[in-house]
Order: sequence, then structure tokens, then C-alpha cells
Amino acid sequence: MEAEQIAINDTNDEKLLVLGRRHRRKKETKLPPVLTNRPLIGILSQPGDPATGRDSYIAASYVKFVEASGARVIPFFHDAPAEETDARFAAVNGVLIPGGAARLSPGHTFFDVAARVIDLATDANLKKKEHFPVFAICLGFEALGVHLSGNASLLSAFDAEDTAAPLYFTEAAERSRLFGSMPRKVRESLASKPFARESHSWGISLASFEGEEKLKDQLEVLSLSSDPEGRVYVSSMEHKTLPFSATQW
Repeated sequence: MEAEQIAINDTNDEKLLVLGRRHRRKKETKLPPVLTNRPLIGILSQPGDPATGRDSYIAASYVKFVEASGARVIPFFHDAPAEETDARFAAVNGVLIPGGAARLSPGHTFFDVAARVIDLATDANLKKKEHFPVFAICLGFEALGVHLSGNASLLSAFDAEDTAAPLYFTEAAERSRLFGSMPRKVRESLASKPFARESHSWGISLASFEGEEKLKDQLEVLSLSSDPEGRVYVSSMEHKTLPFSATQW
């Protein structure tokens, strides 16, 4: 069989596609949308070291953590205007609020965007009847607690930088979304050995949690931990009705 010859000719500024002896105008074809069952997860960026100037960063470990679960990542910039945050929220299936270092009070960009995302996720679950999860780690854990309590002075100082500790599970842990499906042997190991990496200088003490009615109404403590000085803090919690989970480790 004679090979089909392909060439492009320019005639009167119009390109013609030559296929063997047949001539036809080249048409633009729209590819069908690519469908995937891989969720799209937003991760908040944050200012400060190692980013410089007006730049921000997302630690690669959080991106790899999400991708290892089969999801894809889209950044939520800490200083984005509300319209951009809303548009990105509408495109994702869940949000991860990561660990790091940032000021957690209204008027500071990371906290303001985190608070907006939490409110948007609350509305998505309650008003739109969607399943929209939020997972908050370390700094995110603290941001969730501060925002839901409405108390910017909620946090206490702890000495838990670059250490490890066991998790002392509460009775609620076994029936929780976060730990309920975890094999018992894994829970027992987490409770008896220092497997949870701790790297924070602030946290929510059990006394502070118990003293905040807004937190007690919404969140349930799943585990406690202690720093090397023996001071006890909340290390895992989840929302009682919404798919929000948080770990300080």
C-alpha cells in the first residue's frame, strides 16, 4: 500500500492540509473533557522561611502526602483575595490546612484564608449538602481551634519541638472517623510508643478546650499527648457532625 503523504501548504494565508490526493480545510477539534476519579485537594500556602519577600511556600511533604493517597493538589495562596479563594474552593473536593508557622489571629493573611476556607466548607456541608472534608495538621490544627472558638488567645505555650510522643486515646477515638477504621494493633502501637512526631511550641491544653463552650459544642477530643516537661495538650480532634479532622502531630 502506498504510504499516505502529508504536507502543509500556505495559500492566500489559509493553511490546507494535504492528505494524499485529497484536499480539505484543517478544522479545529475540541477534545472531550478528561474525566477522573482522583480528588482535587487544596493546600494553603504560607509566608516566611524558606520563602522570601512576598513569596510563599507549601512543604513538599504535604503535597507528597496527598498525592500518595491518589489525589491531586492545587495551591490556595495565603494572600489571595476572597474572590480567588472562593473560585478555587469551588474547584476542589477537600482542603488540607498544613503545619508551619504563622500568626493565628484575624487580620493576618494565613489565618484569614484558613478561616474563610473553614466557613466555606461548613456551608458546603450544611447548606449545599455536599461532603467536603477538611484536614488540619499542627498549625492548621491550631487555626481550626482558634477560628471555631473565636478566641485568638486560646493557645498555650508547649515545648514539643522536634520530639516524639505516644497518643493517649480518649473513649471517643475508637468510634471516630479518624481512628475508627484503624487496625487495633496500630492504635495500640500509637498509644504505647512514641510514634507521633511533634514539632510545635503552641497548642491547646485540655483545660483551655474544656473552658471553651464553642469548641466543646463542635469538636470532640480523640487523643492527648504531653511535651517533655509533662504538660498535656490535645493532640487529635474531629468535628462532631462535619468531616473536619485535626492532628497536632
